[in-house]
Amino acid sequence: MTELAVDPAIVPSSIERTPYDIIIEILTSLPAADVVHLLSTSRTLRSYYNDEQIWRILSRQFGVTDTASFNNRPFRIIYTCLLYKYGPLLGLWAGDHAFSGHVLEFRLDQGSELSESCIIGEFWRFRRPQIFHMDIDKPPEQPRYIPTIRIGFAPGTDAVRITCCAPANGAQINTHQAHIHHVEQTTNGVFLGGDSFMALLQHPDFPRSTDATWLDRRRPPIPLSTMTAPTPSRRSFGVINPLFGLAWQFVMSVHLGNTDVVKPRAISLSCDADCVELEFPTLSIRVDNSVTPRYYPLRGEVRQGLDGWAEEWSPASLVGLWLGWYGPHGTECLFIDWNEENETLTGIKLTGDENVPRGVPSWEVSAKLPYHLSTEEEMLCAQILGDRVACRKYRGTGTTSGAGFLPSEHGHPPILLAITGPDELGVIWLDGGFMLQNMRYTGRRY
Repeated sequence: MTELAVDPAIVPSSIERTPYDIIIEILTSLPAADVVHLLSTSRTLRSYYNDEQIWRILSRQFGVTDTASFNNRPFRIIYTCLLYKYGPLLGLWAGDHAFSGHVLEFRLDQGSELSESCIIGEFWRFRRPQIFHMDIDKPPEQPRYIPTIRIGFAPGTDAVRITCCAPANGAQINTHQAHIHHVEQTTNGVFLGGDSFMALLQHPDFPRSTDATWLDRRRPPIPLSTMTAPTPSRRSFGVINPLFGLAWQFVMSVHLGNTDVVKPRAISLSCDADCVELEFPTLSIRVDNSVTPRYYPLRGEVRQGLDGWAEEWSPASLVGLWLGWYGPHGTECLFIDWNEENETLTGIKLTGDENVPRGVPSWEVSAKLPYHLSTEEEMLCAQILGDRVACRKYRGTGTTSGAGFLPSEHGHPPILLAITGPDELGVIWLDGGFMLQNMRYTGRRY
């Protein structure tokens, strides 16, 4: 029998013969660029391009379930123009600003009667340091959220615009362009210098390694334009001692130089009027953060706290983002890490101050048992903890320093870590006889 010749161009491919629900499942598991590429491979598949079910499911991954707040734009436009490119920004980011660090949060804003939904980037802000007020016995404050960057559709178009909405912009909100870039991985680090320094001093690397436990490695890649890491160079800043006022000052300098630590890809922010640069955290010394900060994806998952004596409790229950009170420096952010092999808990500063900067362990304790308290320590715990004195405790050391975190001034005094509640712990500084409170970050409080 003679076989008939068949034009391959009109033979349906296997995927074209696939049932609709299976095609939908395949397409919604792909990023937008791959969806568009696959749908363009044949006339049959091209018919799915305007199928709202596909784009609705993809948009749902970023919390968008309705188009009304987007001026009823199709899900296809919302996803391909906004969510595919900028949706992976959603979540927390840790900035590498010298000394202070910074926390940036992107969230989906639901809009209002006067404005469409958009993605908003907000800086976390706490009260300014009060160097003359110790205020030891206080709980940490919740952050205030300061809108800085808006990513949304320009009125009357399907084009996405990034604009500055930083408070420093004043009445010019949303009138000029802002920018978000990828910054390539680098070995750049910050070094400090000054007239009285014999050599440059390396500022703590941030992050300390690509394996830093606070890095969110599950964050999907972001298809942003890439900016090359800056060439190491010298930048200067002034440090003013508040005890002596403006009449007494010495000048240090910030240098970008290479270190042994590779920092992963990050993002950077800027705007055409430099408003974003004015939103740096406040220190009790004056620091000109003229080196462009990098922001790294920060793990922000919220865990359910457990009572310290619950059967299912373990030191790993404490892993995550915490807010700690640091007396005159106010509230700072920590990430608590559990090293199962060494049985140690470490509170790593994500934001810091001029004494103990970001990236440095604020404290480290051993979870190995048994341990014993001296009579004096038992009396101190009873005085500080009151009816919570029977809580679980661990022994370790804290980190202290004079201003500038100079190596000659580092100290590691003894501490106790007291698990005072499911979402609370206290760091008891034994030499000082006081406790600083810490609270688990349990999500936004509007």
